Amino acid sequence: MLEIGCGAGRLPIGLLGSDVAVDEYWGVDVREDVVRWCQRHITARNPSFHFVHVDAQNARYDPDGRAIGNDFRLPVESGSFDVIYLYSVFSHMLSDDVRAYLSEFDRLLGPDGRVFFTGFVEDNVPDASVNPGNYRMAWHGPLHCVRYERSYLEELAAEAGSRIDRLDHAIETDGQSGLYMTRQQSARDSSNK
Repeated sequence: MLEIGCGAGRLPIGLLGSDVAVDEYWGVDVREDVVRWCQRHITARNPSFHFVHVDAQNARYDPDGRAIGNDFRLPVESGSFDVIYLYSVFSHMLSDDVRAYLSEFDRLLGPDGRVFFTGFVEDNVPDASVNPGNYRMAWHGPLHCVRYERSYLEELAAEAGSRIDRLDHAIETDGQSGLYMTRQQSARDSSNK
């Protein structure tokens, strides 16, 4: 399992306290302080739980980070994940960065890999809106809320070789939707047969 935006380890702490079996967990975050905390407090007792800092610019969480470009790569092995999980990550990211992450998922997921992510997603709104007025609550600060139009988000996924299979509208934190995505067969899969 790979978690993007692992923060201070809420998901892995929950997994370790449950009956859910996870052979190996990788958490990445743009905040180096939370990654170090997780390494000290989680990895030290659970060596199959790994945490990695990613120097990726985000106006909300790491404004001084490295700009995400076409060469963006996460420091984890290709084709090694069954599940990628992002909770409240794309909700604070602009389209070009979302596109880069979605493209990277094609490299990271195994043939039957799945992605779960949350985001602010609506029908019949502009493709992407930052801190939209009169939407759910008052948004403050950079990228507090990035809302996406549903068909536009589906197009971004398709461009990256994935398909959004299910959208549970507005059931997550602050009215975000839960989205389930599968990776379509890529040229990499065909060459491995």
